[in-house]
Amino acid sequence: MMRWRARLAQGIGLLKTRLQLLAVELEEGLLSVVLALICVFAAVLLMTVAGGLAIVALCLVFWATHPVLVLCGVALCLASLAAGLGWYALQCLRRLRGLFAATLAELTSDQAQLQPTDEDPS
Repeated sequence: MMRWRARLAQGIGLLKTRLQLLAVELEEGLLSVVLALICVFAAVLLMTVAGGLAIVALCLVFWATHPVLVLCGVALCLASLAAGLGWYALQCLRRLRGLFAATLAELTSDQAQLQPTDEDPS
């Protein structure tokens, strides 16, 4: 009976430690995501204003000589920028998959240590 209680107390202590580790990892992950979202929002806002002004300036400068060429070039540049940002966002999301890797590794290790052995009669 005493071994069972000791194992239970040990298991509860391990669970508390692992939950604290999980909370720290979750907090770090959320902080990174929030900061990234703030930066992305600011960047999109600034790029929208800058892009709009650049488009207006190019159209005004070349309207008399090559208006279609300028509009097609601007559209191609904006599409390339959008594709690049989409690829970068996808890479950032793929990096988040290993967010709780340390916690899962520790829980697997704990599970292996708490498995009953052949010589343990409890």
